[in-house]
Amino acid sequence: MTGTPPPPPPEAQQPPEQGRGLVGPPSSLLAAVKLMYVGAGLQALALVFTFAARVELRDQIAEEQPDLTADQVERAMNVQLMSVAIVDILAIAMWIWMAQTNQRGLEWARIVATVLGPLNIAFTVFSLSQSAGVAIVVRFLTIALSAAILFLLYRRDSTAFYKAVTTRARPLPPPAVE
Repeated sequence: MTGTPPPPPPEAQQPPEQGRGLVGPPSSLLAAVKLMYVGAGLQALALVFTFAARVELRDQIAEEQPDLTADQVERAMNVQLMSVAIVDILAIAMWIWMAQTNQRGLEWARIVATVLGPLNIAFTVFSLSQSAGVAIVVRFLTIALSAAILFLLYRRDSTAFYKAVTTRARPLPPPAVE
């Protein structure tokens, strides 16, 4: 031993300096999180409007399939409403879960949100055919919301926060013994 300190670890493995720890999510990520909660609210609103437009949906089914009896139209409408309800309830849960996990800066949550964004758009487009009235407008807003959230999740400051959380969560390797 010569009394000289060992060389510092590579830059990527250095612990954060004192006072430079994570403060919290950046404003772009917080905006994305708020929009995710708005997305949950919009999804719930779309569900309410879909059920409120029940008569319009029944009339639409009867018009598109004139051979159905009144009971069959009613059954078809109920099946459509239940399928929309199931998808909407799952979507509300996903919006809330994604908001909570992304706010914590979990990189896997951003990846999942990136996959769920286009899936949300696809499901929203699918449910347009089963919606009526104001629910259609709400569903179009949901598509725009998904795009805005994805943009915010990948802004430079959001990316830096995800990386900082990921780096901080990884333990440093033990020093090499020579």
